[in-house]
Amino acid sequence: MVFNLDYRILGNKEDAEDAAQESFIRLYRSVARFLGRAKFGAWLYRMVSNACLSKLRPTCARRALWSLMQKLR
Repeated sequence: MVFNLDYRILGNKEDAEDAAQESFIRLYRSVARFLGRAKFGAWLYRMVSNACLSKLRPTCARRALWSLMQKLR
């Protein structure tokens, strides 16, 4: 489930594997803070989504910078 979600968001096998690993590391570090107010699956889904977003941010920033540099030429 984790890898499939990562792959659907990122569209790249290697990035999805990295994000899945990061998700499980985050899960391990923060499982004590799980309060049970939501279903565990929903909490995990959000953690996976956030790991994907962190992986996408630098890529989006690089693309935006490249696009800006092309326009300035």
